Amino acid sequence: MNTSINSLKIEQFLQQFSHKEALLRKHRNAINALLKANIETNFDILFSKDPRKLSRKQEIDIQDQAEQVIKKFVIYLENNNLSATTITNYLSSIKNLFEYFHIELSQSAWKQIKSLRTHNGTTFHTMTPTKEEIKTILSMSDALEKAFILTMLTTGKREQELLNIELEDLHLNEQPPRINIQTRNTTTKRRTPFAYITEECKDALESYMKLRDTYFLKRIEKSNLKTIDKQKIIETNSNKLFHISDRTIRAHWNDLLNKTGFNEFCKNGNKKRHTFNLYSLRYFFRTYLENPDLAEYLLGHTNISNKYFNKQEHEIKEDYLLYSKNLYIYSNPTLPQEIREEFEGVKEITQERVKILEKKLEALVTYIQQSTTYDREAPAPFSLYHTYKDGKRIDYDMDKKDREIKPISKSKQNIINDCYKDDIEWELFQEEYDKEHPEDLKLDEQEYWSKVWTAYEKTKQKK
Repeated sequence: MNTSINSLKIEQFLQQFSHKEALLRKHRNAINALLKANIETNFDILFSKDPRKLSRKQEIDIQDQAEQVIKKFVIYLENNNLSATTITNYLSSIKNLFEYFHIELSQSAWKQIKSLRTHNGTTFHTMTPTKEEIKTILSMSDALEKAFILTMLTTGKREQELLNIELEDLHLNEQPPRINIQTRNTTTKRRTPFAYITEECKDALESYMKLRDTYFLKRIEKSNLKTIDKQKIIETNSNKLFHISDRTIRAHWNDLLNKTGFNEFCKNGNKKRHTFNLYSLRYFFRTYLENPDLAEYLLGHTNISNKYFNKQEHEIKEDYLLYSKNLYIYSNPTLPQEIREEFEGVKEITQERVKILEKKLEALVTYIQQSTTYDREAPAPFSLYHTYKDGKRIDYDMDKKDREIKPISKSKQNIINDCYKDDIEWELFQEEYDKEHPEDLKLDEQEYWSKVWTAYEKTKQKK
């Protein structure tokens, strides 16, 4: 909405946003609503005096007038059934306008203004598209649309965050390809200054970048801007990855929905919205990644209980590589060859190690059971319990039948002391023995354990 505003002071305020299309449009829309709500107010007169140079009484008079103007504005927005988000954004713009002319209201004044907000906003049902539906939409997309859609659904980032990406933010040769995200101080406190993309998305970006300058110049030529303004936009936006505004990308998206027949609307009162909107791509990311904590972290949602807030970037990168295969639209690839080989190697070593440890544990249990002399009065086998007191280990037996804890017999205590004596030395000996006698790992558990124990005893005797 580029309606001219009949106020020199307000135009002076808007002039500073002349090269920020989205922000300019937001402020202009908010100010248009302000003017409609206060037809009788002359804003050139209201903004002509600098409160800092006035007496305290005159400053308070201006603040009171400003408060009444903003209250009328809020009531006007409420009566027009605008969404809660729109009202919040418009109020932010108007606050910036008044502060630009050094008119600042007290906290209590803003509290009264916000108390006029009775409208809870319009709630819409956003659906998560399937891979087949995304594939259909992409089949109708040009290079720019395909690159933007795939970037959004593989990063989970908001459209404005993607529109702020510059060419130097791209690191497409990394594994996985990484994009730096320009973070800002916001109410949601987003903390992820990076995003990852799939190889599929990387291919789409590289295809788009070959045509990127052509898209940009065509868009500038079609605009109604003056030649000098076109040149300024080219100079200030030449480094942007996507030369497009949020309003334009939404128009592209809605056009794709019409082409593919996915243009179903959900209604709430007199408002309606597509059930598939750009936010649906964030829903897709969260649903298909199949790792809720990782998805929430990369989406930028603040939750200190999320385990990924304590992880290093290389750990997050590894997990993204593992789970991002679920985000592919046209294929379901395996991990890159070198990473897949590394994972397989670790997996094989781990499984072999587990088998060896299980064998050692079983052999140890068998040996202790056969070597232990239980009290003859014992009606059933014992379970061994222990505690630590003054740095010393104290062992107990528990009768499984009577469930009573009793002191352990001396004969058994001697065997246990031998088993637990010099634990570290014993474990090191076992590892060395396995390396020197790998053929013994194939022996029966009891035979293996007997040989290891005998060799260990001989070592101890030599010492």
